[in-house]
This record gives sequence, structure tokens and C-alpha cells, in this order.
Amino acid sequence: MIKLNSTFRGGLLASAFSALFAVGAWAQTHQVTFNVNMANETVAATGVFIAGGTYFGVPGDNLMTDPDGDGIFSITFELEDGFSGHYAFTNGACGDWGCKENLANTSCGDAANYNDRFLPPVTSDTVISTCFGQCSTDGTCEAVGAPADVTFQVDMTFETVAASGVFISGGPVDGWCGCTAMTDDDGDGIYTVTLTLA
Repeated sequence: MIKLNSTFRGGLLASAFSALFAVGAWAQTHQVTFNVNMANETVAATGVFIAGGTYFGVPGDNLMTDPDGDGIFSITFELEDGFSGHYAFTNGACGDWGCKENLANTSCGDAANYNDRFLPPVTSDTVISTCFGQCSTDGTCEAVGAPADVTFQVDMTFETVAASGVFISGGPVDGWCGCTAMTDDDGDGIYTVTLTLA
């Protein structure tokens, strides 16, 4: 039988506790649940996704679910303590990001990072509830009015107009396809297009 002196035993116990503490601190994670209310949207056939930043991938990677059919889609991640990063919700699995929510000029859209949302450092289990395309923090959605006709005009009198013409493009307009032509029917150098927008 081998006996260990108390100093050696104490050292072993201290080392074991230190190792367990180090592993516990290293492996600490938190459950982070994202809820997005789609009340103002017609949900795409491919579903609703969270995407963006360095962690959440591209539209189509992280499908959110709505098992009770209330229009609120959810997903939960286990994230390391202190994790932070950008993200956005997409209405569909669009490779060109054209189905991403538009948060331009809002308090929750980071203009320096594609107008994405930002998740601050995670220090505990967290639930985030918001509305698609809005900055709600309780999961409610502001009512959206009926679609309206919006007329865009651009004066091209000091420009050499390309043979292909003049176009307007943007996320809410055409998903940045650059395929919405403007016209100058009266030849005054001012190109116009009227679009129906939400």
C-alpha cells in the first residue's frame, strides 16, 4: 500500500481543483435565443433565417422555426461567454442578400457594417425579441401602412448618359440587381421612375 503525505495530497487536490476551474472557465457558454416577429411580412417559401457577421453565416445556413404558427420565428445558439458580433434576419435563403431586412437609418442598424444588428458581449443566458426590419426590443411590430407610389428623379444634364441608360437600384427597390430603368420621355435630361413601395 502506498501512502501519500498530506503536503503531496494537498498539492494534488489543489492541482485538480485548478484544472477543473480552468476547464470550467474555458468552456463557459450561454444559451442565446433570437425571436423575430414576421407580422408585417409575407414569409418566403424557404423560410426565415439569421445570418451575417463572422459567426451566423449566409442566408440559408441558420433556419428559424415557428412551431406554434404565431408568426414569431426563433432559433437558439450556445455561445461562448463574451461572444459578440453582427447579425441580421432574412426573409428567405437569398444568395445575394436581397431578402435581408432593411435597417438603414435606424437605431439598431450599424451603418458601418451593412446596417446589421449587433449582439453585445454575452455574459448570461439571453433572449432577444424584435420585429423584422424594425428596432423593437419586446417583439412587437409597428403597423405598416398601405403601399405607396414613390417617384424618383435624377438630373443627368451634366452627365454623359451610358448607352444602356440610367437605372435606380437598392435593397427595397430591386435587391441591388441594378435592373430598374429610369426614363426621360420629354428629353429634358431628367430621368424618372415611379415605384410602388411598402
